[in-house]
Parts: sequence; structure tokens; C-alpha cells
Amino acid sequence: MKNLFRIFILIISFGFGSCDRLVTNIDPPKAEKELVLFAFLSPEASNITAELSYSSPVFGTNNLGEIDFISNAIVIISNTEGNSDTLKYDSTKKAYETQSAFKIEPGKTYKIRASFDGKNAEGTTTVPNLAVEIDTIDVFKFIGSEGESKIKIKTNWDDPGNDKFYYRSFIEQVNSTGSGEKYAYEVCSEFISNSGKEGKKMNSICESYYYDDGSSSTRTMNVYLLTTDIHYYEYNRRRVNYYGDDPFSEPVPQYMNVKGGLGVVSSYRMTKLEIRP
Repeated sequence: MKNLFRIFILIISFGFGSCDRLVTNIDPPKAEKELVLFAFLSPEASNITAELSYSSPVFGTNNLGEIDFISNAIVIISNTEGNSDTLKYDSTKKAYETQSAFKIEPGKTYKIRASFDGKNAEGTTTVPNLAVEIDTIDVFKFIGSEGESKIKIKTNWDDPGNDKFYYRSFIEQVNSTGSGEKYAYEVCSEFISNSGKEGKKMNSICESYYYDDGSSSTRTMNVYLLTTDIHYYEYNRRRVNYYGDDPFSEPVPQYMNVKGGLGVVSSYRMTKLEIRP
């Protein structure tokens, strides 16, 4: 029995002894930078815009989160009818924009292709046919539990029910400066699908702090309802869920539909109403 005990002690000692040295000369995996392409197309948008940049690999980069925009690529938008246009880089907006009469039309399919330094990335989207209209907007002002002024806005619309529909409902508060200039900031945003609610009344509720100084004539709110393709819906929904308040929550896999690179090419329709609460 004593001999067995000595053997057991030797095995344990050998096991711990083998962990005395740490391996510190591990080479990190090498990763090449990839093209990152983003475009959100809409017939209601004032222009066609696409952003192109390089990705930031986990190892071997010192840009500290700064976006590495690419300014001298070839970026082309085309549709299934054979029409195309080459987008031009705008250094102020750090994005590529169309310079011609090329238009985004409901129901049509568009492809954006970017080429730079031997790399190619492209994404395709079909623009929703229908821009679902806002039906009614209900506004409630109330005092919160700590005496703060709050506002609740309920946006209502009718789902067409004849297809799969994806929505984004969001609200901007618009304030005016003393010089008459206006600035807007988003107070609420929600992403909704009609799954299980086809053909029914749908709504989105926004609750926010609201300071009312009596000058309601200079304060307005913009209420938006976007009818989106699945690419816009999935990318933005997952992006919002990824940056949650819980640092220990499981990361949400990001959505992409760009071939040959990273990013999203998507589309939406937009309706907008202005209210003076």
C-alpha cells in the first residue's frame, strides 16, 4: 500500500511539474483585410450612396476602431434591365454617389459591385414594391415616477397580408436653434416582421423623455415607417441586439449578403409624417 501511495504522489508531482512553463511565443493567425461594402437603397432617398472600406482583422492592426475608407475604387450599380452607372467618391461624405439620372425604382433588382486592388465585392437587393402607409398616430404625454415629463407615441398601420413584410418604425425629435436652424435626433427605433400577423393591424410604441417649454411651434417630431427587404431588416435588427446593455450576453452573429467581402446591400421604402405633440 505504501508503494502505491508513493507512485500516486509521483504521478501528481509530475502532472503539476509539466505546467511550470508557459508558452509565450505563439504566432497569431494571419488574416487579410477584406472589402466592406454597405448600401441602403430607396426610391425615396435623395441619392444613391454606397460606402466602401477595408475590414480590421483582429490581429495585426493598429487603427483603434477607425474605419479605413477606400476612396479610389471602381463602384458600379446596375439593374437587371442592363442599365448601370459608375458612382463617384465624395470625400466629404466618405461615400460613393451617383452623378447621373440613374434611379432606384420599386420592385426592381439592383447589384452594386466594388473593385479595388484585385479584390471584388458585390451585393444584390430587390426593392420592396409597396411603401406601407402610416394609418394613425396616438400621442400621450404623462409624468414619470420621478416627476419627469415623458411622451408615448403609438404608430399604427395595416399590414397588406399578401406577402412577407419587414418594417422599421422610428421617430426623430426635431428642435430649432435660436438662429432658426433645425437639428434632429432619433429617440426610438423598432424592427418588426409580419410573421403571424399577416393582414392585421400592426403598431410600434415609442416612449421617451420629453421637455415641453411651451414653444411647441418650434418643436416637431418626424414619424417614419420603412418597408424593408430582408437584408435591411436582418442586418439592422442583429446590429441593435449585438450592442446590448449586458456585456456578458451571447454575441449575435452579424448578417451579411455581400459576396467576395463583408457588408450589406439592401433596400427599403419610406413613409413619413410630421407631428407637433
